[in-house]
Amino acid sequence: MANMHQLDLSTNEMTGTLPESLCELKELVYLNLFINNFEGVVPSCLGGLPKLEWLQLSFNELTGTLNEAMCETNLLVILNLHENRIAGAIPDCLGDMVNLQQLDLSTNEMTGTLSSLCELKQLVYLNLYDNHFEGVVPACWGTAFPSLETMLLHDNLLRGPLPEAWNLPSLVSIVLSNNVGLDGTLPSSLFSQQHAAASPTSGTSSH
Repeated sequence: MANMHQLDLSTNEMTGTLPESLCELKELVYLNLFINNFEGVVPSCLGGLPKLEWLQLSFNELTGTLNEAMCETNLLVILNLHENRIAGAIPDCLGDMVNLQQLDLSTNEMTGTLSSLCELKQLVYLNLYDNHFEGVVPACWGTAFPSLETMLLHDNLLRGPLPEAWNLPSLVSIVLSNNVGLDGTLPSSLFSQQHAAASPTSGTSSH
């Protein structure tokens, strides 16, 4: 099976931990284990799969933290870990994964401040809602993502003012509700962006 490009076991009732032997699939491009009952940590060696572009592990019972080894691949386009029990901070190296278009870490138990992620120029979908992130929204997030359509940061512990400068021309939805201490004024630049709109609703990725 060394030549396997795609492994999709999604929407089943599979259990147990994710075996390290997955990391022997050096040709793997697409790994989808969505909606199962897998537990334990995400094997850090998955980040070393040289051709991996799509990693979908949402709706499981995964725990532990994400470490720097997860960032060794530079081809990853989609990283979706929605609705697990992953803890700890966003690893700084995630900001070096410059091909990411979708990053979904929502509905976990992650903590710490928001990593800058400002080099992710291809990002289209950013979902970090329902965690325990604290601190401010990084200033660069208002201008760093020319392709970003959705930014979901609600139900965290964010504080302080929003970035003053906003220029995200593709943005159609931004949700910041239910944070504990966002304050200050509404930046006028947020509303003067072409195509931008504040959304009263939340959502999750379907991918």
